[in-house]
Amino acid sequence: MANFIVGTVENIEVKGIYQESVFDADLKLRHSSGYELTIFDGIHQLSQELSLGEVYEVLLVPLVVTQANYFSSPIANPDSGLNGLIIELKWSPRSLSYKFSVPELYQDYHGNDRTWILVQTSFGDVIISHSEIKEKVQGNIDVGGFLQWQASRLDLYAVV
Repeated sequence: MANFIVGTVENIEVKGIYQESVFDADLKLRHSSGYELTIFDGIHQLSQELSLGEVYEVLLVPLVVTQANYFSSPIANPDSGLNGLIIELKWSPRSLSYKFSVPELYQDYHGNDRTWILVQTSFGDVIISHSEIKEKVQGNIDVGGFLQWQASRLDLYAVV
């Protein structure tokens, strides 16, 4: 069972509008640790269904921009990027129900079923594209190993 990131919605800042439709926004979510997460909400605008001041559990996808590393043992310097413990290598989003979700949670832009890696971070669980990690990491990755990634954006894929 996944324990996704839980936090209080503090702000929703619209970043882009086209023909009176919002297509880009930043959601500010206050985690129980006190840390404020900035979450990108794209064209599907799930954040428009959320209320300020309310607590939500959200399914986030880190967009790995520059690099990712795999370690078979705990990371020596966990502060040098986002990181987490691999819990599951082939996690299926169909195992849960969601209040709201984006179509890309289930299939990629070519209509192929998505394969996700479930990663436990200090804020809660996130999912990362299996194919994206395989492009960045040489060799095998295993459950119980650790991923570390740099220059990441967190994308909102579902509200649980």
